[in-house]
Amino acid sequence: MPSPMPSDAEALSPEEISRSAKRKRVALACDNCRERKVRCNGTKPLCGPCGKRGEDPANCKYTVIANSAKRVSEQEYIASLQSQVIQLQQTVSDLRERPGTSSDSYGGFDASNSPGAGSSIVVSGSRGDDGPMPTTNEQTLITEHHSFPPPLDASGQPGGPSPISAMGATNSIQVEPVMSRGNEFYGQSSVLSLLREVPRSNRQQAGPSTPARSNGQQPNTPGRSSSSSRLGINSMLQSQYALPPREVADELLRFYFSHMHILYPLIHSVGFRSRYESLWTGTGYQDLPPNDGPDIGLGGARCPRPVFFCALNATFALGCEFSDFTPDEKEAACAVFYGRMKDLLHIELLDNGSIAHVQALLLAVHYLLCTQYPTRCYNIMGLACRMAVGLGLHSNKFSERSSFTETELRRRVWYGCLQMEMTVSMTLGRPPSMRIVNDVPLPSPIDDAHLPLRENLTHLPEQPSAVNLFTVENIKLAKILAIILDQIYHPVSTEPSFRNSPTPQTSHQDLNTVMHLDASLEDFKSTLPDVLRWDRAVETPPEISAVLKRQSYILQARYLHLKILLFRPSFSWFCASTRSELQRRENIDLSNGSSSRPKETDLTMSLLVPCAVACVNATCELVGSIERSTNERVTGAWWFRLFYLMTSGTILILAECMQLSKQHFNQATLDAAWVSCLGNLDQMGNYHSQARGYTQSLKLLRERALSTYGTASDQSRQSRSASQRRGTEDTSDNHYLPHTQSRGQVGEANDDFPEKGFDVGWMEDYVDEFGVTPLLENWETGIETIMMPSNVAGDFGNGYSMPSFM
Repeated sequence: MPSPMPSDAEALSPEEISRSAKRKRVALACDNCRERKVRCNGTKPLCGPCGKRGEDPANCKYTVIANSAKRVSEQEYIASLQSQVIQLQQTVSDLRERPGTSSDSYGGFDASNSPGAGSSIVVSGSRGDDGPMPTTNEQTLITEHHSFPPPLDASGQPGGPSPISAMGATNSIQVEPVMSRGNEFYGQSSVLSLLREVPRSNRQQAGPSTPARSNGQQPNTPGRSSSSSRLGINSMLQSQYALPPREVADELLRFYFSHMHILYPLIHSVGFRSRYESLWTGTGYQDLPPNDGPDIGLGGARCPRPVFFCALNATFALGCEFSDFTPDEKEAACAVFYGRMKDLLHIELLDNGSIAHVQALLLAVHYLLCTQYPTRCYNIMGLACRMAVGLGLHSNKFSERSSFTETELRRRVWYGCLQMEMTVSMTLGRPPSMRIVNDVPLPSPIDDAHLPLRENLTHLPEQPSAVNLFTVENIKLAKILAIILDQIYHPVSTEPSFRNSPTPQTSHQDLNTVMHLDASLEDFKSTLPDVLRWDRAVETPPEISAVLKRQSYILQARYLHLKILLFRPSFSWFCASTRSELQRRENIDLSNGSSSRPKETDLTMSLLVPCAVACVNATCELVGSIERSTNERVTGAWWFRLFYLMTSGTILILAECMQLSKQHFNQATLDAAWVSCLGNLDQMGNYHSQARGYTQSLKLLRERALSTYGTASDQSRQSRSASQRRGTEDTSDNHYLPHTQSRGQVGEANDDFPEKGFDVGWMEDYVDEFGVTPLLENWETGIETIMMPSNVAGDFGNGYSMPSFM
């Protein structure tokens, strides 16, 4: 069979095809070809002529007419393509870095549907046993990538999880690198500032940090989610509006109301639950007329859909933290809910604030407190405060033209902002941006069922809700905390020259403030309602007995922590003074046996010692209270317990160091509190991954601190013994008369001031005469050199070097 004739294209050689092809015209030539006036083939990134000349691809540029409609349209299209490429690359990277998800399901969560990274969530509109999902009528597959962020590298990339939690704690041994991360500031009231006071040697300052977690992850950090599409499709198809299975959602919401709402009733529970129930019906989230009932914020008629779902995901995330899921399951579920919540916190939605916006921001702050994002928590809290002021929540004039329900909700939200602002400012050591406004009355201790959503209420119930009494008392403690932060830790009226003075100065105004605050705390304790008192047993209804007991323990813990916070500056000064005195003795010239008097006089130390003892006693009581509440299973939020235990553990370490020079504290009480503190931390680590590692860090810190301080004490004693032997030889020449001991005198073995006995007998006369105990009049003076801001590093006066812990 004859072979077929070749076609025209097959008969031509490549060279002939190239010559016969018509030269293509290009719309734009590169800058080099235009300058040389040669034909450009428009190839990118390197055209043909530039390639023949060996030009760098970076020099082959194309310049078009700027600001033309075509140019703008092309750039927008290119930018959208680049954004999609970056998003896909990030998704691939997240999927490669995420750990293997557990195949076990929990509480109705299927491993294939949630909550791990890169999971696919099926949102179905078909009716099931629990009603339809709030989406379309057809099944829609929505894939969302909520993966755990990679661990923070040594460079501390901005935007990633911080080694410091939002409660201001860390389990890293090295404090200086942690506190110098970025431009973040952690001031005097933070745990980090307290941790820096633990003694350390110069070798330990550059010592290795604690090993990282084996899985290379920051514990319990919210996941990063890919930004959802902003295309003009049904918004309910977006992943942020997906819901977990009904059984799981109900359980998480129950945990939120039983653990968080009883402490911070920021939302109208009846209205919020009603809106939540509507999500599982055929109608879904329906937009209601704006004038349909009072403005209750979340769950009300004026609440935008994205804001409600943002708050709902926040409640789910908070509910996970109190659930009985395993630590890994909690991390995975919280990562999904946090990712959805974060995606719904759009800046454009905050242009016109509302009560619902403030409530959603406060719920987000509550969750962020248990994460490794302190700056994000701090900034969102500031946004909530500004929005609250912009809505006039700080003014009582609104109540004249609003319903009773609206007035109560506005007061709850305002004081919710006050409480959280003071809490976040305290934990991070930053000045609060809010000030106490006495124009706003406290909210009434009334249950949400008595705040009607339809008809107006003209009178209060005869008996207040016992559960809601906690809210009023908790606000009172927040006001005291605000005064402590304002007057003791961040006094704006103190002049720089006064604050930087190395000599302790006194002020009657400061003394009155401290005495007034101490009296305010005692008044608070004595005027508590009987059902919330922790020092007496009161019969309560069985259905609310556990709730009231939980609230009582939480109030006790916060009361004791305010005591610690009140006396902590003087305790720090006392520790620094004792340490400084030991180092001063090390430098005594043995040849002449003389030294200058210490900076702190007998009078100063007599004021510092009782305040330091009060601080340590409150610490031991706080640890005991946490242990009892844990045994009775009526604890509060675990991140507050972790904060209290880290504060207590550091103070116990410092107190233990002081015991090496003189027994100022009850050693048996210190030992019992230390064992209890470590035991509580170990138990928390079994249920919350973020609490792991703190026990080992505290043990290592205590070992190093005692080693460092014990060496200094031994050297000081040896130096003092040599001086005393020389002094004995010259007794006949100097006619030295020993100081006569008086009532309350410590004695000859006093380690604070060997030249004279430490006479504290005058304090008893002072109490007999005036009926009060003398307190340190000015806490701030001199403390700047003990509790330096986090962005300042260095050593302190008299050779006292701050430790580099955690």
